[in-house]
Amino acid sequence: MTKIVPILLTLLIAGCASSPREVTVLVPADALPLDRTGQTLAERMAAEFARQDGKDEEVAASLAKAALLGDQPELARTALRAALRARKPTTARVMLGRWRELEPDSRLIAPYAAALALSDGKTDEARALIADRGPDQTLPTEMVEALRWLPDLDRILPFLNTLSELSPTPAAAVTYSRFAESAKAPEFARDILDQAIDRMPEDAILRAYRANLVQTSQPELARADLQKAVALKPDSRELRLSLAALEDALGRSALAARVIAQMPDQDEELIGIELAYAAKAEDTDLLKAACTRLEQLATPHHAARLQLLGTCAELIEDPNRALYWYGQVGKDDVEYVDARIRMASIQTELETVRRGARRARRSARDRHPAP
Repeated sequence: MTKIVPILLTLLIAGCASSPREVTVLVPADALPLDRTGQTLAERMAAEFARQDGKDEEVAASLAKAALLGDQPELARTALRAALRARKPTTARVMLGRWRELEPDSRLIAPYAAALALSDGKTDEARALIADRGPDQTLPTEMVEALRWLPDLDRILPFLNTLSELSPTPAAAVTYSRFAESAKAPEFARDILDQAIDRMPEDAILRAYRANLVQTSQPELARADLQKAVALKPDSRELRLSLAALEDALGRSALAARVIAQMPDQDEELIGIELAYAAKAEDTDLLKAACTRLEQLATPHHAARLQLLGTCAELIEDPNRALYWYGQVGKDDVEYVDARIRMASIQTELETVRRGARRARRSARDRHPAP
């Protein structure tokens, strides 16, 4: 048996070597298409995690990969913003090119291209880009939106005046000034408005915004600006209310009341404000004039106005008139309870006065009895 085994093995090996057999050749299949949507989503998720950890450079890198994988112009713009924030100008340029490739006609490209140029200190290039875009109403807002993504604003703040000049409208100057103010650069915000007012001295909006900017540091300049704005737009409710509030803040409550009194289209809200200023100034003539105008408003008087008329009468120390107006408030009105409380208070005060008068008369008779 032991002699047979080597012989069988020899025959088996010889047979395997000599007998033909089919050989299967494994050919690599075509590469599967990349799941670009999945990869894009993965990169965007990675960017979100990096953002939560405050890693701006990783955010920019992941979003750039996602933008190159995808075909969404919005994603390319988002990646550009991230690159600007992370101070990655090379990545930002690539993303700007990707965005331009996906959405060549977008009007938003020029502001971001200008912002990128400004971040590199290329002011002439930025000026040319904006000039090519041409002035329009939306450019300042879009430009500010692009500039917000730049972390180093010191380099671009001096250029804001140029931007304002390239869009020569009051709204543009206000937009750039407010951006400078939000960047905690009030001196630039003020300079933009100063130069805009030099170019457009008869614009009320510019005057009003400068007044708002300097009312704490230079209240008299703010007052002069608001007075000029009111003169330019005498029917503006907002401007007159602003001027009145400033006059009151400067301790001139009587002037504040007069500013309100000169407003056209008087209503109980305005007269109520005027009454508050007149009462603060303790000016009886102003109070009486305001009360008269309130009574002259179109009738019928509704409950809120009746309540205000009662208050008016109290301010000019006419308790009987106050009782009359409070008494007109109907039982179904929400002001009814308050009106009744005021009536009770006035009646109590009147009764106290009458009692005091009676005691005084009795005392006088006791001291000087009749002969």
